Amino acid sequence: MSTRHMVDAPSDPTGYTAASYPFDLDTADTILRTSDQVDFRVHRAILAIVSPVFATMFQLPQPSVSQGNDPSLTSLPVVDVSEDSKTLDTLLRLCYPVPKKDIEETGDIILALGAAIKYDMEWPVSIFTRKLEDVAFRDPLHTWTVACRHGSETVARKAATSLLGNQKDTAHRGLYAILGVDGWTAVEGISAGKYHRLDEFLRQQGEVDDNFLLLSPISSEPVGMETCTELQGPPSHFISNIPNSDVICRSSDGVDFEVHRAILSLRSLRFDKVPSSEGSSEPEVVHAPQPPDGLLEGDRVASVDGEANSGASALPIIHFDGDAETLSTILAICYDNTPPNPNLSHLAKVIAACCRYEVGLTAVHRTAQRLWDEQARARPLLAYFTAIRDHLVLQARDAAKLMISHNSLGGLRKYVPIMEDVPAHAYHKLVTYCLSCEHVVQQQLKGARETWMFSGTYVEDKIHYRPSKNGGSMYHVSPQRWLVEHLEEVERNWDIEGQGVDWTSAVGSFALVEKAATRSALCSKSGTIIRELLKIGSTLPHQLAAVINEWLL
Repeated sequence: MSTRHMVDAPSDPTGYTAASYPFDLDTADTILRTSDQVDFRVHRAILAIVSPVFATMFQLPQPSVSQGNDPSLTSLPVVDVSEDSKTLDTLLRLCYPVPKKDIEETGDIILALGAAIKYDMEWPVSIFTRKLEDVAFRDPLHTWTVACRHGSETVARKAATSLLGNQKDTAHRGLYAILGVDGWTAVEGISAGKYHRLDEFLRQQGEVDDNFLLLSPISSEPVGMETCTELQGPPSHFISNIPNSDVICRSSDGVDFEVHRAILSLRSLRFDKVPSSEGSSEPEVVHAPQPPDGLLEGDRVASVDGEANSGASALPIIHFDGDAETLSTILAICYDNTPPNPNLSHLAKVIAACCRYEVGLTAVHRTAQRLWDEQARARPLLAYFTAIRDHLVLQARDAAKLMISHNSLGGLRKYVPIMEDVPAHAYHKLVTYCLSCEHVVQQQLKGARETWMFSGTYVEDKIHYRPSKNGGSMYHVSPQRWLVEHLEEVERNWDIEGQGVDWTSAVGSFALVEKAATRSALCSKSGTIIRELLKIGSTLPHQLAAVINEWLL
């Protein structure tokens, strides 16, 4: 019970709904009132037998039961409980000698089990536990998602264990191997953090630390986690060291920044919002009026609010539709005073703010995007989830491209705290995207090898060994075979994170000809080979970049 508050109340008060039989009998001596305002008339003797909690409560002094001349005015003690009527009805029917309701929905079972545990009802606890174990065995993934929504660690662990047993052939490869490409709908409403922990549990075959929890962030992060985190403490607010500020920028949460019109003008900074979809002609954020000509220091200056300020410190105010953290970063950019490693969360808010304005933040937007790109290259996973949280679609796609490599899953299996604020389907789509791009890149490279091998230029010569000058042996690769070996090496070791989607450094025309020269694959009659190399090198980089760009999240 959320409270054990007992009051004298009419047995049929206006505004409350009476429960169905057998919880509407006149022989009852107590009312349990649910969170959705349904009154259950119950018998203390029955509840005291099945619940030590109720037995102890009923031993406390009870409010007097008044009975006037009219029996209909009889009052009973009322106990407010936190359960809703559906959950309480399911629980109480197990305690009464009446037909029971068969519940199949996992969520209903979890709620009923939680109530039975709270009231220390031993028999109902055993009944609902067996039901949950049966459901978890039949449909473990659904049971896990429901347990996540209801915050039941015990049920989530049972479901994860059942999932591990039912999917022995695929569970060791992680949650993605079980869900498949379109399986993100199965985890709708779940956080990426919970997705990550179930994936870890499955890949470890359930052999996790004693303090490992499926529904809560792990207290000790794995080795290498520092590469995915950033300091999230409160930012130091921007303060200009230049004297004689002449205007105030005020954030939406009421923090003022004294700045200079001239510097804002150099950055073409204006806070004119994009018009709303309703077609309002007036922007939501307006400029402070210019001080009238001849205004002397100490005269009164009217702010945009219409409030009059007086004194030497009174300055016109420009209102900004954003919090102090965002405004502070924008002003730091204007004053060329950004920190060496700006916080991705702060930059995301700045970029989002720039997108909300029609004009006036273009220069700030360019600088913020450049800083974001620098940080995203170093921490693409953190950048992806930050962009998803702040609804920055383009930035999320760019960060996802940076995650692509020959070892995509290695980077994806890292943990960042922001996962707790991002939906699981965004995580699942990222895994799908990276693995799909890895597959199509491998297919393109394989196709290029086969094209070369069947072009008529390729000759499958054996490797020839001959003695070297130092007494050992060296081998000579046929002039045509080196390209096959080179493309095989690219397929094994390709990594987008370091080079973006620019493949010319690996398989471009110049790169291939240079590689051929270093491997002594060219001779005086190498015109045919060079033409084929140029043909492959001029098309393959574009094909590889295209398949990545077209495989959108």
